Amino acid sequence: MNGNLQHKYGKGFSETQITPKREIPKASPEPSLKEDSDTEKVPKWCDDGFELFKEHSTFHGVKDLSKANLPSTKCLWILILCVSIFFSIQGCYMIISEYLQRPVVVSYFVAEAHQNLALPDIIICPFNRFNKTYLENLNITGDLAQYLELAFPGPAMFKFQEPIQERVQMDVDKHDAVIAEIIQNMGNMSFSTFMKEASINCEAFFQNIDICKSATELMTSAGKCFRLPGGEQISDGFGYGLKLMITLPKHLYNPGANQMLNDGIVVKLAEPGHGVDHDLTFISSGVHAIMPLSATQYEFMNDPPRYSCLDDSAKNYSRLWCFEYCLTQHAEDICNCSLIAAANPRKPSICTTKQVIKCFYPSMFSDAKEAIAAFQRCKSVCKAPCKYWKYSKTVSTANLSPEQAKAFTNDSDAIQELQNMIILEVFYTSLDYTVIKHMLAMTPSSFIAQLGGQFSLWIGGSVVSVIQFFIYICGGSYAHFYRTYIRRPRITQEKKYKTNFRLSNTYSDSDERFSANTETRI
Repeated sequence: MNGNLQHKYGKGFSETQITPKREIPKASPEPSLKEDSDTEKVPKWCDDGFELFKEHSTFHGVKDLSKANLPSTKCLWILILCVSIFFSIQGCYMIISEYLQRPVVVSYFVAEAHQNLALPDIIICPFNRFNKTYLENLNITGDLAQYLELAFPGPAMFKFQEPIQERVQMDVDKHDAVIAEIIQNMGNMSFSTFMKEASINCEAFFQNIDICKSATELMTSAGKCFRLPGGEQISDGFGYGLKLMITLPKHLYNPGANQMLNDGIVVKLAEPGHGVDHDLTFISSGVHAIMPLSATQYEFMNDPPRYSCLDDSAKNYSRLWCFEYCLTQHAEDICNCSLIAAANPRKPSICTTKQVIKCFYPSMFSDAKEAIAAFQRCKSVCKAPCKYWKYSKTVSTANLSPEQAKAFTNDSDAIQELQNMIILEVFYTSLDYTVIKHMLAMTPSSFIAQLGGQFSLWIGGSVVSVIQFFIYICGGSYAHFYRTYIRRPRITQEKKYKTNFRLSNTYSDSDERFSANTETRI
């Protein structure tokens, strides 16, 4: 056998020198990494998001930048894109800033009334509160009559009025008892009804008594007033408006200690169907007065803090009534009565002079600081209505001449009556009116259009372009993030684990084959 080995392997080769060759294990095929599962988690359009954006975007310069080959060309396109984006953002910022700072602008124009234009309501207030003859018939004279006058709010205007006012206030309890007894003897009527009956009726002031049929009576600090509908003016200028001939029955007047000693009337204008406001004009007696008007219609928008108004105010709302209500509400609730001169009395009972002096006035304000604070609070609460009419007027008067009247009559009473007469003519100089209204400086559609114009001008953007940008960029970013920070670490760990496991199995099988096939020869 040794000879055979020598013959086979050559001379001098010993059997003990034969060492079987150890085979190096071959690596097994690379296992699958489950690409199909990853593909399901990351759609193909996400992988191609950046390329799709470059290909389909309408933004100016994006495609040119992607196809630029030279570094200088790329830098040029990057500069162009940066400048365009900057100007686009700047333009949009200016539009948004303008929209936020000035959302409302004022529009001013003159509108033609064409066929007719409604005149305002005319409010006539004589400087008198009571019918002197009526009071004298009830034996109400002197200080007792002044007691009734003090039921109207107001201070004495002159020094010589103050002593009478002070004297009446000292005996207010006595006067109150006397008036209460008189009213009870008249059929137990209310104090409010008595005060209205004691004032002069409408028919005593107007020569055309038919006017009083449509007149509305209201009480103010000056006394009883009459609100007359203005009607409609059908043509321009003088002679086509409202003409009133007023005769002041001064023989019926009862002078008051806290009354204005004026000779004439107060004229106020009010929008038809709306509350009375602060408008006020004095016209003396014995004159022919003309009052040319011009009307302005306001249509404002509630836009605090720039401008605040009541958008849904009641039709008869007035700022004067609101202010009065705000100041006197507390006193009215305590005394359970309203002032006779209230624009819109809240309580069914009217305060007597005793209640006014001893309850109402003390309940309003404790000191000057509280009064100032209440005025400021009520001014902020009582806002003007957003829609209203305002009337501008110019009053011209000419004295009525008794000397010229003597050429036509010898009746001294008729001549004297001219001194107590007022002829008032109210008219529009032209049948047009001014409209001042708030308008949106930029409507939502205009705002969007201007923003779109800036995008389109500088970078060629549109709504579709912006949607493309977000879809493609977000999709591409998601794919990049997933493959970089989620998929790659997981694949690396799987590769490492499978490689170690395969190598350990391979070397174990090789060792078993080697031990089984090797023969030990001695």
